[in-house]
Amino acid sequence: MSPRFFSVFLMMGGINLMWGSSSFMYNLLVLRRKMSMSRGTMTFTFFMAGAHLLLWVMAIAIYLGYVEEELEEEAELLEGGERKKEQNVTVRNV
Repeated sequence: MSPRFFSVFLMMGGINLMWGSSSFMYNLLVLRRKMSMSRGTMTFTFFMAGAHLLLWVMAIAIYLGYVEEELEEEAELLEGGERKKEQNVTVRNV
């Protein structure tokens, strides 16, 4: 499978996580009194949902940086191989 496929797959997971975390945080704020949740518990839960989201964003950023670096190295290798082929062709034609 292509590294681009995995990148898109991770981004879709990130969008899903962002939507779920934001709706969870919104519902925490709205339903705190109905659930008789203390402010400390709400703050802790709010923080944990945000930390989970932040961890996912960091994982995606690291993975995308790794894939981009890998693709650049691959492109450099291909360019080097094409240059060698061009040099070999010019030497044979002379």
